[in-house]
Amino acid sequence: MDNSTPPFDNCVSSAASRYLFLSWFIIYLLMLPLFLFVLYIGFNKWKKPQSSASGGLNHSDVFTLNMVTMEIISVVGTCVACYGFMKLNSEITSFGGDTVITTMTGQTLFHSLTCVERYLAVVHPVVYLRLKRGGGVIIKNISIIFVWCCFLVCTVAFGRLSQRLCPLRSDPPKAWRAGRA
Repeated sequence: MDNSTPPFDNCVSSAASRYLFLSWFIIYLLMLPLFLFVLYIGFNKWKKPQSSASGGLNHSDVFTLNMVTMEIISVVGTCVACYGFMKLNSEITSFGGDTVITTMTGQTLFHSLTCVERYLAVVHPVVYLRLKRGGGVIIKNISIIFVWCCFLVCTVAFGRLSQRLCPLRSDPPKAWRAGRA
């Protein structure tokens, strides 16, 4: 191994890593119609009047729609990273990868909110029904805003940290150029 090339660059330029990255991209791309379908169903449910039996969104539906939106951002980041990877542009790859990594924070928090909501519904049904009718909407909205703020803060912080640890390069690393041939 060439000591002047960082080990990560050698790993990225291997044929195996290209196949793994491409398979990851294809899996995410195949999930995109599912994410869009969930958004479509959610918005149709949102449009229905509250008085109908299946009308309106409950708290879990709102958390799910926000989580799916976060997943779509992750798919876009994966597409950008794959494009940069195939074009051997470390700047684009880094930006797409950073986007995917920072969406994990929001996804985890939305999963946690859904779990807390289900926990209240099953273990404390009286409290859950009281919150569902009254102040629970305010708590839900504040929680959602908090998660999106955490996502934005993580995005900015991770981007700055990534720039400090791995300065972006306009030219591909030596191992990438060698792997292209």
